Amino acid sequence: MGSEVQILSSPLKRVTFLRKEITMARTTHQPGVCNIGPAETRVRQMTALVGFVLTIALFIFLRAIKAPQAFYTFEFFPVALFTIGWVQASSRFCIYFGFKGIFNFGILMKSSTRVSIKDAAFRAADRAMALKLLGRSLALALPITLFLVLIS
Repeated sequence: MGSEVQILSSPLKRVTFLRKEITMARTTHQPGVCNIGPAETRVRQMTALVGFVLTIALFIFLRAIKAPQAFYTFEFFPVALFTIGWVQASSRFCIYFGFKGIFNFGILMKSSTRVSIKDAAFRAADRAMALKLLGRSLALALPITLFLVLIS
């Protein structure tokens, strides 16, 4: 996991996520395309995993207590956590950072490596992408939740 390659003088890193190898840019902000590096992407992967585990755990719990079907609508929240994390990790774009107008290709959770975007057009492109990804995440969460409600 993690061989380094050089393409077009841009350092890239190959990583595996859910058995799919992807190539990730490490240091370049691309407005409306990519605003997080490998460390931040890993956090989004873990968020998706936590959301998935919580979804399964809540489903099992609700089945165990023989909860009414309406209670299964609460599955939306962990499912949304899963889909938001997964969409962000797969696109290498943080929705929060997009709305906030920042990017981070440096050290995880270190505010000194977060860079504020000065160009208004770049900020607009990031906001548009953040909105698109949020919509995509919720559009994925709704049918998954509906499926879980229906099979309850």
